[in-house]
Amino acid sequence: MDIQYRDVLLKSTFESTADGIFVTDTNHKIRFSNSKLAKMLGMSDILDNTETCWKLIGLILDQVKDPEEHLSEMQSLCRSSKTDISDVYFRDGRVFERYSAPLVNNGILKGRVWSMRDVTEKAEAEKALVSAKINAEEANRTKSEFLSTVSHELRTPLNSVIGYSDILIDQMFGPLNEKQLKYLKNISLSGNHLLNLINDILDISRIESGDVSLTFENVSIAEVFEDVKNLALPFTTSKNISMEFTAEPADLNIYIDKVKFKQILHNLVNNALKFTPENGHIEVEAKKLENVIEVSVRDNGIGIPEDKQQIIFEPFKQVDSTLSRKYCGTGLGLTIVKRLVEMQGGEIKVKSKLTKGSTFTILWPDKGGIN
Repeated sequence: MDIQYRDVLLKSTFESTADGIFVTDTNHKIRFSNSKLAKMLGMSDILDNTETCWKLIGLILDQVKDPEEHLSEMQSLCRSSKTDISDVYFRDGRVFERYSAPLVNNGILKGRVWSMRDVTEKAEAEKALVSAKINAEEANRTKSEFLSTVSHELRTPLNSVIGYSDILIDQMFGPLNEKQLKYLKNISLSGNHLLNLINDILDISRIESGDVSLTFENVSIAEVFEDVKNLALPFTTSKNISMEFTAEPADLNIYIDKVKFKQILHNLVNNALKFTPENGHIEVEAKKLENVIEVSVRDNGIGIPEDKQQIIFEPFKQVDSTLSRKYCGTGLGLTIVKRLVEMQGGEIKVKSKLTKGSTFTILWPDKGGIN
């Protein structure tokens, strides 16, 4: 390849790139550049058009940069043999990424080759993304605070409605006729349902805002099982559902937040009771495996379609989301369970078949919680 053709090829290559390219000597002077650089820096008027906008010979780098702030820095860079230098350069409200590599001939440093890329739009997009993220986080905090405040304000009068309804149902102030008792029971039932929804909203608001503290301790699984069983007793009795709780070994302990652990199991058992028909069966089992403790809640209820088995852990999502759905609720129970499990280092999985039932399995890291 002859020298003239090589020079033409080199110039054409430099001119075809979208980046501004220039070469400096060790005296920090620009020896040549492509036209893209001059356009980037608003210097097209000083280019030598007779040489296809190729040379900016003798242009000192501090004419491009602010001399007070950058000259000494650029002088040292021009004499540097570092293999790769990159930084960001600002000019006239625009943002450029700048890259550099040494120009070496026969082992002697002759200068540096530089390239500049206009990344203003990218920088503005990143800035907008950060701003949007901050705004979204602030909006989420505001939402959580609003839900928490409203829920607190609702719970106080609602507890009064439920409390006075239950007092009247107990007929402490005189007998009631059958219709009066029926209506009062409906008030109490609806009030308790609404209270559960409010508690779920409060729980998810606290979790999302990070306002949940954990107190880890060595907890007897059998003891928690007994508490959950007693809480579920009225529902198992009304639907004639049998429940079985087993732990292997019987004295199996787990290092966990006891209150949150009980809440997790209570939510899973309630979920199983909701979707298990009359005369059904629910099994709650805990066992020690290698390095983990496995806790599972198994039912023979209606089951979950395979394509719906992940969305059930998302907030406000249910398998049947229509207004006429048979099974009421906020769709927050399993979301709360998943968040509380993960906060304590666990993992929750689900296996299910339609009409055959569902099994929710939690794997907890075993931290030596056996007596």
